[in-house]
Amino acid sequence: MGEIISGAFAAVSARRVPFAAFVVGMSIVATLLDQSPNGGFGVEAILAFVADYVLLRHLLAAEGMAGNRFFGSGLVSFFGAGLLGALGMIVGFIFLVIPGLILMARWSISSGLVIAEDSTASESLSRSWDLTRASQWSIVGVYFVGGLVLITILGAVGGGLAFYEAPTDEAALPIGLSFGVNLAAQEISALGTAVALFLTKRLTGATGQLDSIFS
Repeated sequence: MGEIISGAFAAVSARRVPFAAFVVGMSIVATLLDQSPNGGFGVEAILAFVADYVLLRHLLAAEGMAGNRFFGSGLVSFFGAGLLGALGMIVGFIFLVIPGLILMARWSISSGLVIAEDSTASESLSRSWDLTRASQWSIVGVYFVGGLVLITILGAVGGGLAFYEAPTDEAALPIGLSFGVNLAAQEISALGTAVALFLTKRLTGATGQLDSIFS
């Protein structure tokens, strides 16, 4: 767990500019959409998906690991892997929390494999399942700790908003407050991408698994 967490933060430190551009850019977009009458949720989700794809591909390209596809089929496969993985994890969480975490761990590098190896959605999920076998419980631990941190942050934000009284029930949050909430959310999203980047680099190496502590 320590290796994965420190590796993710090292990835952020080494590539500060693209990570910062993602966090600030998506925070501004989300904040502006929050001010619209319908909140722009669908638009935000699409833009976030595309931005995450561009960020991860840029990061893997900087490591010399990006494949030949960019938009088009690469984006479609990226979306497919994310959608299939999300559906599987939802089913896992419906029954018990642990199965959902296991699926998250075993499919954690599927998006990276789509980009690095020009895989289809199904191929990337299958290969991710194989490559993460030896590392499963440590990745589960990272996601479990990350989930606790996320719950704590959401609880703090929710508690803060409980003391805020909007002028009307349908009034949007003040733009400053909205930006702060979105900034925290995008930072969490960026850290998730950093974990995926680190695991993709380590698990597709010569050993096919995280070294030392998993050997």
